[in-house]
Amino acid sequence: MPRTYIRKNMRKQWAADAMAAAVTAVRNKEMGYLKASKTFGVPRATLERKVKCIDTPLSEVVNVPLGRKPTLPPHIEADLVNYIIEMEARLFGLTSTDVRRMAYQLAKMNNIKTDFNINNEIAGKDWLISFLCRHPELSLRSPESTSAARATAFNKVNVGKFFDLLEKEVDLKKYKSNQIYNVDEKGITTVQSNNAKIIALKGKKQIGVLSSAERGRTVTTVICMSAAGEYVPPMFIFPRQRMKMELMDGAPPGSIYACHKTGWIQLDLFTQWLQHFINFVKPSLLNPALLILDGHASHTKNLNAINLARQNHITMICLPPHCTHRMQPLDVSFMKPLTTYYDSEIQVWLRSHPGRVITEFQIASIFAKAYLRAASLATAVNGFEKTGIWPVNRDIFQDWEFKAAETTDIQVASNEIQEQQMNSAMDLPSTSSCSNLELGNQEPLNKSWGPADISPFPVAHCERSKGKGRRKGCTAVLTSSPYKQTLCEPSTSKCVPNKHKGNKSKGKSSNLGDDDTPCIYCNGLFSEDTDGEQWVQCVACSKWAHTECAGAESSIFECDLCVESD
Repeated sequence: MPRTYIRKNMRKQWAADAMAAAVTAVRNKEMGYLKASKTFGVPRATLERKVKCIDTPLSEVVNVPLGRKPTLPPHIEADLVNYIIEMEARLFGLTSTDVRRMAYQLAKMNNIKTDFNINNEIAGKDWLISFLCRHPELSLRSPESTSAARATAFNKVNVGKFFDLLEKEVDLKKYKSNQIYNVDEKGITTVQSNNAKIIALKGKKQIGVLSSAERGRTVTTVICMSAAGEYVPPMFIFPRQRMKMELMDGAPPGSIYACHKTGWIQLDLFTQWLQHFINFVKPSLLNPALLILDGHASHTKNLNAINLARQNHITMICLPPHCTHRMQPLDVSFMKPLTTYYDSEIQVWLRSHPGRVITEFQIASIFAKAYLRAASLATAVNGFEKTGIWPVNRDIFQDWEFKAAETTDIQVASNEIQEQQMNSAMDLPSTSSCSNLELGNQEPLNKSWGPADISPFPVAHCERSKGKGRRKGCTAVLTSSPYKQTLCEPSTSKCVPNKHKGNKSKGKSSNLGDDDTPCIYCNGLFSEDTDGEQWVQCVACSKWAHTECAGAESSIFECDLCVESD
């Protein structure tokens, strides 16, 4: 906050408009200094001084600020503001200390006399407060963590590919808003994720709030909404082997349920939800449905779901990997208020039931109250509109939203653009070289130094290392014949049983094959696994698959390809 300052003089109590009118009247010889001073209520001495500034525009003459001038010239401050905004867009935002150090470096490099701290090489807090007051478009904010994978994947190329597929499908089948849906999974627990602020005693060091447990159990909910604001009743997946109907007490009307020991979505469970979607939406040849979903293995590697969708006139399009935070309507508009309302309802329940804790048997009823509050027509419509899915708008994202991808992934651009970026970055001095200069001995230069000269914008000078995890679903029309054919084609890799799987094998068989053995669902190689992924072998064709991709619950497993051939 700005420091509290008490005015000690009566300077500049006149209005700028009155001074401008007085100066104009005197210059046009309509009245003299004394009469103009009395008529417009401005000081005569000040009026005389401003009338003599003939070469300066009138607006600048009457709007001269009082007090000392800023330490940095206006054009350098403007460059600093643009640099701060650009760095934030690239996900390398500057802290208040970084900005103060940058101000000191700018003053030194441009030979500007200051009263900054020479020992610590940093501008003062008063300068930062004044700087923020002069530039109200800037403020100190808490950033959200964004993974490198999301920053890299959200680029113009991936977004363009998705909208190419979307526009083609919409133009082909002439979808309407009530025919376009988005589905996603949301994990809810018996413990609130965030606590709202409360009013408490000032000065108390620690404020607590009651929760059900240290760590809660997770129940997965499958949520779906349309671009017209229609919501498909959710599906609950409970982390247990057997179902008790008491778990569904108070659930949203029309909801369905399933059980799995992990509580996560599986291939067969997504197929079950898809049948629920068909029963509710009732798609047909004259009323087809378009389903937008992410690249989870239960969506993209599920032959049964793809066949069921094709038979019932449902087109499924997969979003680009790691782009759901910007391109999935449910993530953009629905999940955040749902989480907020759910945490609020947990607090209400705990306050109404003292001495008790929330278990799986209360989740459905608590979730229902939060769901009914969040599931509004405006929320759904805004989610599809902000992502550009409906109305279809491939230009919904601004250029600055792709800045992070330009920094972290040089593969997005063409080779020529990459070379230009590399060359331009090489011409600029690095941050470390500037810090080692004896800035006090720098000779005056003809051009002024800007922030980018002292600390260039980060640019990836080499290709990012390829991750060794399983491949994520790519942007594609999952129900198209080419995609299905690719999924059905058996891998050409040969498996020679010469390596013991060890603790990574979930089944009884210990011969997995060589390091190039692929998963029959995601084609991920055994040699690429580094996190102890579980594998299972098909009892019919003897091929291997990730347990998560296959959705297998025991060592006796038959893959979808063999089941379909039967």
